[in-house]
Amino acid sequence: MKKIFILFALVFLSGCASMFSGTKETILVRSEEKDSNIYLNNEYIGRDSAIAIISKKKLKNSTIRVEKKGCEPTNKKIETKFDATTLFGCFLDFCIVSVLVVDGMLTGAINEATQTNYFVTPVCSK
Repeated sequence: MKKIFILFALVFLSGCASMFSGTKETILVRSEEKDSNIYLNNEYIGRDSAIAIISKKKLKNSTIRVEKKGCEPTNKKIETKFDATTLFGCFLDFCIVSVLVVDGMLTGAINEATQTNYFVTPVCSK
């Protein structure tokens, strides 16, 4: 009975997008304006250029903000798309546990960023 439970957990509680694409996304942000402060979801991540690692579960509601003293800040929402790797889970359990529960609700791996490199620059009047 114990072996059956372990087999069930390994097969049905793993999402394909989680296994193959991961549960985190690496985002690179650069600004063309020198001495710009870069924020991801209101958290400071760097100056002029920054790399952030964010969970795919939070990705859909994430915003990049770049600001510099004396300039108008610029915001850019991170856009996401459906990760098609998720659909491989349909062969295991008809998309119920691996896709809806694991990749959808638990890990958020059902989403991926449409782009991972951003140029966001504050508006400075010269």
